[in-house]
Amino acid sequence: MVMIWAVASPVWAQSLQADSDQPIEITADTLEVYQQEQKAIFVGNVQAVQGNINMKSARMIVHYKGGNESAGAGSVAQGISSIEADGGVFFASPDETARGERAVYDVGREQINMQGDVVLTREKNILKGTQLTYNLKSGKSVLSGSALSTDGTTTGSGRVRGLFVPKKEGN
Repeated sequence: MVMIWAVASPVWAQSLQADSDQPIEITADTLEVYQQEQKAIFVGNVQAVQGNINMKSARMIVHYKGGNESAGAGSVAQGISSIEADGGVFFASPDETARGERAVYDVGREQINMQGDVVLTREKNILKGTQLTYNLKSGKSVLSGSALSTDGTTTGSGRVRGLFVPKKEGN
């Protein structure tokens, strides 16, 4: 049984919406650019920053579109279509964080899909599951307790967990 839990956070949505039009800056230890395939592979302490949104991982594959081949690696930032991240993915906005094993940021759809032992936090509240879909534009999150593996079988317990800590008066 797959349990799906949707979380809508207007504050998060507002802070992220303003950043989706910002440029994406990526830093890493090494970079390989494959112009013919329109992709760039960043490896080692990779960090992608877009406004006040931050994503970190061991490796990121950036798929880009358009651009001028004669412009070299600089054309990568002109038209990023998606970013695949793996190896301890960490995503943060000013109010929330999410951790997982893998993530794909679909820039055009303004959506992040994260998989593998996902932990989503806001203040002292903690949500756990195996797959997270987060729409940056609408602010809607869907966290599920199981995911499909590459062979088509489901992984995970099928349940999500949430720990909600009430705010105390005066804090």
